Amino acid sequence: MIQDNDLELVTIRHFNEDILKDMKKNKLILFEEKLQDTVQMVVRNLPKMKRKEH
Repeated sequence: MIQDNDLELVTIRHFNEDILKDMKKNKLILFEEKLQDTVQMVVRNLPKMKRKEH
């Protein structure tokens, strides 16, 4: 069995597309389910990118 502790379950009731867009920033969406007035997502934070110095 593989366990991943860096996951988050997000549930939003009465959502709109602006809220979803904001909630998805810097996230990897592993699963998303939309019902009539509720959305659930399993997400993981994306690592911050660092600029390479030359």
